[in-house]
Amino acid sequence: MKISQEQNKHYDYIFAGGGCAALSLAWYMNKAGLLKDKTALIIDREVKNSNNRTWAFWTKEAIAFDEIVFKKWKQIDFVDSQKRKNISLDPYSYQLIRGIDFYEFVLADLSKNSNIHFTQTEIKTIEEKKAAKPIVHVAHESFSTDWVFDSRFNKTEVSSALYLKQHFKGWIIETANPVFNPELPVLFDFNTPQKNLMRFIYILPFSPTRALVEYTLFSENLLSENEYDAAIKEYIDKVLKLEKYEILETEMGEIPMTNHKFSVQSSDRVLNIGTKGGRSKASTGYTFLRIQKQALAICKSIEIFGHPKPQTQNNSKYHLFDSMMLQVLKDRGDLGEAVFSRLFFKNPIDRLFRFLDEESSLADDLRIMSSVPSLPFIKAFFKLKF
Repeated sequence: MKISQEQNKHYDYIFAGGGCAALSLAWYMNKAGLLKDKTALIIDREVKNSNNRTWAFWTKEAIAFDEIVFKKWKQIDFVDSQKRKNISLDPYSYQLIRGIDFYEFVLADLSKNSNIHFTQTEIKTIEEKKAAKPIVHVAHESFSTDWVFDSRFNKTEVSSALYLKQHFKGWIIETANPVFNPELPVLFDFNTPQKNLMRFIYILPFSPTRALVEYTLFSENLLSENEYDAAIKEYIDKVLKLEKYEILETEMGEIPMTNHKFSVQSSDRVLNIGTKGGRSKASTGYTFLRIQKQALAICKSIEIFGHPKPQTQNNSKYHLFDSMMLQVLKDRGDLGEAVFSRLFFKNPIDRLFRFLDEESSLADDLRIMSSVPSLPFIKAFFKLKF
């Protein structure tokens, strides 16, 4: 891995931010040979050498990162306050990739290309003047470039009437005796006090004695770290009924859930990727596969047109659906359990996943909408419109 030391150097591509979106795009570009005769610089303030996050997603197709998938499941449990439902995911599977495995895999590949450089620093500004190439200013140097891929999400740039946070803390715990079914994750368990907000427990079992137990909320405000810990402990004590266990790892995170219409371009030669480019699904927070699709579209654009500006599809109906869901959760967070229970209990999983993947038909949409409580969504629709 080359660490850039040069001042005022020019690069063909600069990646502002070095997280999942930037590393995925750089990896695809490198695999496609698009960096063979080009130079690239990846700028990030952190070294990606820890297991600081996990990415989970559903898919029915092979993905480019199959070899680093940590765990796959073919079924899930959904638990509300009334009942538990086991749901087969066929033809899909639910998959998990650990952050450290992703970083090591991608960085090992990128480091083989001497044209790809890395620098660990804070980006101060990105300057682009008309008819001039962008300049990226960092602490004590500046770099010019033909194109910038910017993944540095900042909430202050979002102007939206609807902005919730999906925020969570999880413990990976080890138990002395077998407790978990390693083939059965719990996508939602609403057996945790709701307190007028949508709150649930998410369990990903890795073995009979090891699992990630995560406390998740959809709300406007974060909690104190102690509040997350207390909720996880209460669930382990009262629902799992465990007295002895060891906390091996912890993770915390926050995903924006907003109906803000993200621009794919900040300016002519600065493209937004990842969450900053609208890749976090507003109503669910799922991001990983949407990042991969965006990266592939950018590569295809470079290959066909010679520039990294892919054509964008008009997904206005999904923007409306997401906005209605956010409005309901903002106004009536206590309805979260009822809404998600009906989505999962009243729809076959392939229809629900097509809808969430923005690949649904009109018939799918009508059936999905008829499965949830109608009055809150009607109110949300008119509130959004008027």
